[in-house]
Amino acid sequence: MAGKHRTIISYGKRSLRFLPVLAAAFLLAGCAGSDPLPSVIDPEDSELIEDYGPLDYDSEDAPLLIDKNVVEKTLTFLNLDLGKEYTLNYDGTSCFYDKYGTGLSLDQVSVGNLVDVRFVKDSKHLTSLSLSKRGWKADTTDKYLINASKQEITIGEDVYRISSNARFFSGTEQIHLQDINSLDQLSFQGVDNMIYAATVERGHGYLRLSGQQYFVGGWLQVGLKLVQQVTEDMLIPVAEGAYEVVISNNGMVADRKISVSRNAETTLDLSDVQPEAPKVGQVIFTVTPEEAEVYVDGKQMDATRPVDLTYGIHQLICRAAGYKSVTRYISVGQASAGISVELEVSDGTDDEEDTGDIIATYYQVHVDAPEGAELYLDGSYVGIVPCSFKKVSGTHVLTLSRKGYITRSYTVTLDTEEKDASYSFEDLEKDGDVSGNDDDDKDKDKDKDDSDGEDGDGTTDDSGETDDDDDLEGGGTVDDDGTSDDPDDDLGSGIQESVKMTGNPRFFGLVGYITPKYRDFRAFF
Repeated sequence: MAGKHRTIISYGKRSLRFLPVLAAAFLLAGCAGSDPLPSVIDPEDSELIEDYGPLDYDSEDAPLLIDKNVVEKTLTFLNLDLGKEYTLNYDGTSCFYDKYGTGLSLDQVSVGNLVDVRFVKDSKHLTSLSLSKRGWKADTTDKYLINASKQEITIGEDVYRISSNARFFSGTEQIHLQDINSLDQLSFQGVDNMIYAATVERGHGYLRLSGQQYFVGGWLQVGLKLVQQVTEDMLIPVAEGAYEVVISNNGMVADRKISVSRNAETTLDLSDVQPEAPKVGQVIFTVTPEEAEVYVDGKQMDATRPVDLTYGIHQLICRAAGYKSVTRYISVGQASAGISVELEVSDGTDDEEDTGDIIATYYQVHVDAPEGAELYLDGSYVGIVPCSFKKVSGTHVLTLSRKGYITRSYTVTLDTEEKDASYSFEDLEKDGDVSGNDDDDKDKDKDKDDSDGEDGDGTTDDSGETDDDDDLEGGGTVDDDGTSDDPDDDLGSGIQESVKMTGNPRFFGLVGYITPKYRDFRAFF
């Protein structure tokens, strides 16, 4: 019997043996089609006597897949209730399925998927993995709104809670919620009204302008959506992809085509553009109601007669008492054009005038780290960290850049409280493709020591597990009522310090397959 996998099932005085030939038959047919049936063990009176066969298991979980290591042939999971990470080994006997039981390859299973797993606890061997039958997935969308303060995400018209154990991904890399930019397109996975994973399917990079001195004060348009005023020094987040860029000022217009890659900077050089006599177009406005005020680039215009505007992009604001204000951007590129604007009657929930952001004049936002990085607020240069800027309530994008390092941006929401706010971000990662040279950091500040904090405090082990075999024990089991028999047990180094138990553990007890003696295996930790 040595070296052979046999499962012996006892029913009182009777014993049944599953021969190696039957196990081999399962191996040949199991992963190719639908989910194979497990060995049926009487729940009232049975005993597992020998080694496990290739299709046997003693534990189940419904976790989140957070890492795939195809070299080491390991998969790392996050238990959704305890917040603990654990790693299982897979091999040619491990089977993979979609939620309907149809066979998959491991390549079709992605980090960030909610899954159902069966495994052998002691050997940490994965028997099977299926895409979650309970979970839901929201496909790639940009129709979402993240409320970090309330830990909520609105997708379309539906509001979901963000689990305290939720993970966020860009490709296979884990990121923070603040790393997500409103330009990103995301997919989500969750159970019921709880979100457990969000993945950046289309991310963002950065556009830096060079030689734009003749365009300062004008307007920059990237694609069809992004319009921003040009400043002397700017670095703006842009969704990854290919774009046509139009930049204009005082009738001078430049067209360029660019390509933006995720987390990378693209520089648009405008130094070859020379000043020329501005071209002017005549614009005729038709505005309803007639008494509405019309502003172009901040200046009030008489909309009852044609208005001369230089070629390029201009900001148009129309407002009237009792109506919703309208702000849009218009592009002038011909000798004459007509523009019609009709204001909607206000329902009382919107201000009659666009008051813009609320400015707390005497309060500031302080950014203390990473030292030596350039800080940009909504694309405009602020200074070298540590530095401060005026507190303006609302949602803003803070971008950190340094030569030789990977540029990062964070989305923050500033409140209206009458007090200062402070932020300290983790150190930038070195860019392996660029050799850093602090002497070239635009001479905006003295060189900063960038050697400290490469692996700053608070980082987790790459594997998310410890070497101790007792990691899989976790101290304590979960009884039939879903409660732990030892709440004071150490959950291991893989769990975040702030994790708390939420709801009943999401394990599937193997009732019908595992004897009462082995039911505690459903409590993996």
